[in-house]
Amino acid sequence: MKTRQLRAYQEVLEYYRGRLSRDDVGLAPLPSRKGGPRPKGLTQAEVEQALPAGSGVVQKIKSGALRPTPDLLMRLMNLLRVPPDQVRIAYLDLYGSEPVLPAASPSPRWRAVVASQREMACALTPGGQLTAWNPAFAELFGSRIPANWWEWTLSEEARGVLLEWDTRWAPALLTELTLLRHRYPDDSGLRDLYDQAIADPRLRELSLSGSGLGDEGRPLRHPRRGEGTAHVMAARTSGDVILTVLFQPAA
Repeated sequence: MKTRQLRAYQEVLEYYRGRLSRDDVGLAPLPSRKGGPRPKGLTQAEVEQALPAGSGVVQKIKSGALRPTPDLLMRLMNLLRVPPDQVRIAYLDLYGSEPVLPAASPSPRWRAVVASQREMACALTPGGQLTAWNPAFAELFGSRIPANWWEWTLSEEARGVLLEWDTRWAPALLTELTLLRHRYPDDSGLRDLYDQAIADPRLRELSLSGSGLGDEGRPLRHPRRGEGTAHVMAARTSGDVILTVLFQPAA
C-alpha cells in the first residue's frame, strides 16, 4: 500500500517536532529509560500538552483529517521554533498567502548593495529608519539626512521636494503606510507613524490611492538637478525595504 505523501506544511511540522526535546518547549524532563537516554524529538501528545491543544490534534493535522486554522498553525510554528522561511513555505502551501511575521534585523551587507548603485538609493526598516544610503541619495537632503524616511515624507520640508504633494504623493504615501501597518502590526514605530499620518487633517480628507508609490512618475524638485520626474522603486526583503529613486530632469 502506497504511503500518503505529506504536504509541505505537514513535513515542516514533523521535521521540527523531531528536533526538539521536552525541555525546549517548557516540559519537565522524564526519567531516563533503561538502556540510555530517550531519543530526541517530541511525541504528538507532548506537542499537544505544551501548546496546549486537544488530544489527537497533531495526528489529525499529520493525517490531513484536520486543516489547522492560521492561529493554530502559527502557534505550532512558534512552539516548534520553525525558522521564518520555513514558516512561509508552510503557510503558502496551506493558505496560498504570506504570513504576517516580525521584520528581521537589517543586514549590514545592504550598505554595499546601496553604495554600488548610481541612482539615488537607500535601505530602511519597515518603520522607515534609514540604515544605509549612497551619495546620490544624500544629495536630495543637503547637509541633513533624516533619520526616518516615512516621517520625512509627511513633513513640511518634504513638500518643497515632493511637488504636488497633496494630489500626487500623499495618497500613495498613505496607502503605502497603511499596507506596511498591516504587514508589520507589532512595529510600534510604524504604528506611531501611521497614527500621526491619519491624524493630519490634510491626509484625513484624502481617499487611498489604488496603490502605493509603485512605478508611477511623480514631480520632484532636486536641490542640485532642478525639477523633474521621480519613480520610487521598492524592493522588499525580510528585514529591509530597498528604495531606488529614478530621477529624470525636466527638458
